Amino acid sequence: MILSTKNLYKKYGSRFVLENLSLNVEEGSIYGFLGQNGAGKTTTIKLLSGLSIPTQGQIFVNGLDLSSESGKVKKILGLVPQDSGFYDERIALSHMVYYGRLKGLSKKRAWNNPGFYWTG
Repeated sequence: MILSTKNLYKKYGSRFVLENLSLNVEEGSIYGFLGQNGAGKTTTIKLLSGLSIPTQGQIFVNGLDLSSESGKVKKILGLVPQDSGFYDERIALSHMVYYGRLKGLSKKRAWNNPGFYWTG
């Protein structure tokens, strides 16, 4: 399994917003979360990406336990957030370099990354 959860719970205050989620996702699969407002979709994504910590339960990504190996897990995860984290005064390339630098790339490597295609 590329992603697995076991008995995942998330509680805010005295209210459980996610209860007993066990999920297994095979590599190459595509999943979507559908549900009403307040169903726990965003909470689940935050937990799976390491942006939030579960109240109880375990999350494994590619066999790595997110709670004890979060650094390794975050290096292999990608997440497109619901809200834009862009700064209005920056162009798209500048954002890519900025986030590359945050991920530890040198300034030279961030600007010369083969994944960046600059035609301007």
